[in-house]
Amino acid sequence: MKLFTKTLSLVALLLLAIAPKANAATGDITIDDIKFNAGDTYTVEVNLTSSELIINPQFDVVLPAGLQFVQDSQATGGLLSRRHTMNVAQQSDGSYRFVVVSSSNAAVNATEGVLCTFQVTAANILNGEIAIKNKSMVLNSDHSASITPENTTSKVDVDIDVNVSVPATSLEVTPGEQFSINFDMENTAKICGLQADLTLPEGVTLVETVDGNIGYTDRIPDDVTIDATLKDGKWRIVMTSLTNTPVVGTEGTLFTLDLIADETMDITGDVVISGIVVSATNGDGKYFDDVFTVTLTNKAAVEKAAAQEALTAEIEAAKELVGEDESEAATALNEAIAAAQAALDKDEATTEELNAATEALKQAEETYQEAVEAAAAAEKAAAEEALNSEIAAANELLGEDATEAGEALKEAVAAAQAVADNEEATTEELNAALETLKQAEETFNEAKEAEAAAEKAAAEETLTAEIAAAKELVGEDDSEAATALNEAIAAAQAALESEEATTEELNAALETLKQAEEAFNEA
Repeated sequence: MKLFTKTLSLVALLLLAIAPKANAATGDITIDDIKFNAGDTYTVEVNLTSSELIINPQFDVVLPAGLQFVQDSQATGGLLSRRHTMNVAQQSDGSYRFVVVSSSNAAVNATEGVLCTFQVTAANILNGEIAIKNKSMVLNSDHSASITPENTTSKVDVDIDVNVSVPATSLEVTPGEQFSINFDMENTAKICGLQADLTLPEGVTLVETVDGNIGYTDRIPDDVTIDATLKDGKWRIVMTSLTNTPVVGTEGTLFTLDLIADETMDITGDVVISGIVVSATNGDGKYFDDVFTVTLTNKAAVEKAAAQEALTAEIEAAKELVGEDESEAATALNEAIAAAQAALDKDEATTEELNAATEALKQAEETYQEAVEAAAAAEKAAAEEALNSEIAAANELLGEDATEAGEALKEAVAAAQAVADNEEATTEELNAALETLKQAEETFNEAKEAEAAAEKAAAEETLTAEIAAAKELVGEDDSEAATALNEAIAAAQAALESEEATTEELNAALETLKQAEEAFNEA
C-alpha cells in the first residue's frame, strides 16, 4: 500500500507539473447528497461536467468520521473507457485521492456523466459531509490548459433501518365493546426501546389487563416491557429492556392499543399517536415526525343520528302528504305525525324506538293513502254515474228534435258520452263533462222556451184578430145565431186573457170561434 501510494503521488505531481494556467473553459466534479441505513453498503457516484472534453481528471475525497471507504470498491463510470485506469490511494491526512490515468492521454467520452463510483459503509447513525477538494482536469483540445474547480461538499445521512405505522385510519366502535388499534414496525436494525405519545378522545380509555394497559404480541420478548402512563391528559407509551434485548422479527404488529368507549363518547373522536422515538441496541435512535390519527365513529350514536334524520324526513313527508285535509283519514294520520314528533323530541329515545316510530308513521301514511285512493275511486264512480244519468236525461229531453238547438244538444251528448266511455278519464274531467252537458241542456231548453213563446204570441195575435173580425161580423144583430156567435166571441176572449192558456188552447179557441162565425153566416 505504501509503494502504491508513493507511485500515485508521483503521477499526481507529474500531472500537476504539466498542468497549465486555467482558462475560460469550465467544469466540475461533484457528488450528490447520500442517504442510507446503518450497516448497509452504499455506492457513491462521482459526476463530472465540463464545457469541453477533458483528460486526466483527479480529485481528493474527504469522508466524515464514521463513514468508511470500502477497499478496492472504486470502478470506472460511463465517461471512461478501457483506455482509462481509476487509481485510488489514501493520503496522510486520511483523504482518498482519485486519479484517472490513460497512457494515450485518452479524453473522457462526454462532457457530462458518471466519472467513477466507490462504496462506503457506516455502522452507526451519522450526519455529516463528504468534501471533494484538489480538483483538476486537463483540456483535450489543449494539453497545456486545465480546469481547477473549487472545493465542494455533499450531505451524508446515515439512519437506522426502521419504520413504524398504524394501519387503521378509521374504526366504528360500539360503547361497552372492546376494540384494538395495531402499532406496526418494520426493521432490520435491532430495536430494543420505544417511546410514543397517545391522545384519546373523551369517553375512550385503555383496557387494563394483568399485563398492563398495552397489548403484547409475539414480537415482544419476555424481558421487554411496555406500559402507558397518563399525564396532563396524554398517555406516554414506553417500551424498555433492562438487558438490551431487541424485539423479535423484522416486521408486523409490535403491540396493540386495547381500548373501550363508554356512553359519553361523541359521534366521532380521534386517537392520535405522535412523538415516536425508537432506539437500537447499539445506542442509535430515531425520531419520527409522523403523526398517526385513527378516527373513531360511535356506531350507536351514528345509528341514532341516522334514525333521527330518517324520522324527521318521514314527518315532513307525512305533513306534505296530508296537507289541509280534514277527513277522518287525515285526522288519523295527523295523530300518527304527532306521536312520531313526540318520539323525535324525546332525548332518551333509543334507536329502536325511533325506528319503530318511523315504521308506524309509514304505516299510517300507507293507510291514509289507501283511504284517499278509496275515496277518490268512490268519487269517480259517483261522477260516472251522474254523467251517465245526465246523458240519459239529455237524450230523453232531445227526443226527435231536429232544430238547430237540438243539433247542438246532440253534439254535447256525444262529447259527454266520449268522456264517460274513457276509462282513464279523471273525476275532474267527468264532472266537467257533466257541467258542460247541463249547460247544453239549459241552452236547449231556453231555445225551446223561446220557440214556444213565439208560437203563443203568434196564436194570441191570430186569436185577437179573429175576435175583432167576429165582432164586426155580428154587429148589432140580436138573433139567436148572433147570440151563439157572441158566446163564442166571449169564450175566445176569455182564453186570450188567460195567462195560463197554452198555445194549443189559444189555437183551439181560434178554431171554435171560426166555426161559430161559419155557423152564423149560414144562418
